[in-house]
Amino acid sequence: MFRDPDAGSVANQTDPKPGGEGQENVRSSHSPSLVGGLQAGFELPRSVWHLMIGCYAVFFASLFLVTAGSSNAIFVIVISVLYSAMYFGTAQILNAIGGQEAPSPLDRGKKLATSTGPMERAAVYGQVLIVPAAVAIFGVTIAMICAFIMP
Repeated sequence: MFRDPDAGSVANQTDPKPGGEGQENVRSSHSPSLVGGLQAGFELPRSVWHLMIGCYAVFFASLFLVTAGSSNAIFVIVISVLYSAMYFGTAQILNAIGGQEAPSPLDRGKKLATSTGPMERAAVYGQVLIVPAAVAIFGVTIAMICAFIMP
């Protein structure tokens, strides 16, 4: 169940099914009908997606700069870039099928409701971007090491 950070109460509602005693029909707070006709989607601000893609771009650019002399390495990096584009592109395409996405609660000054409780903006950014940021730092570090070691 998700907690509504504004109301301080459980956001899921249960309605008994007709003719079934003790059975419940759970309507999630993430239902499009409960978000003004818009799909709830990922509920992450666009800036999170931009930062995530930027981190991977820094990583691939660092590797490209270090391995620019090797056609085999560049071939592998291009394949990795294409896989990353498919990963993010597929998510974007599937998300667009459901129609327009509601603005993120974080963009409206609210907390993001999660299964473990509401999360502040900084916690969401930290949790979502820690791995992409580490990958970008790794790529830059490898590029710096190669710049100092390689002639």
